[in-house]
Amino acid sequence: VCKLLDICRQSIVFESTQDLAACLRQVVEDNDVVVVSIKNRLSREYDDKESLGYRDVNINLRFNSEDSHRLGVEWHVCE
Repeated sequence: VCKLLDICRQSIVFESTQDLAACLRQVVEDNDVVVVSIKNRLSREYDDKESLGYRDVNINLRFNSEDSHRLGVEWHVCE
């Protein structure tokens, strides 16, 4: 159970890559968030044949806040 991911997946749709980048900056700079991984399928280095042309940015993170510690979920990874 300690490796369980993706219980509640969320999506955000952006109008531009600039808006996406601004959001990612805010997430990364948030002291209550620990970024576990980022998969950037918008990168030019990404082979879009692997996903039949589908493109996105996927981020896995944990909340490291007073509330997450109180609830005992500080190690839960959100996708």
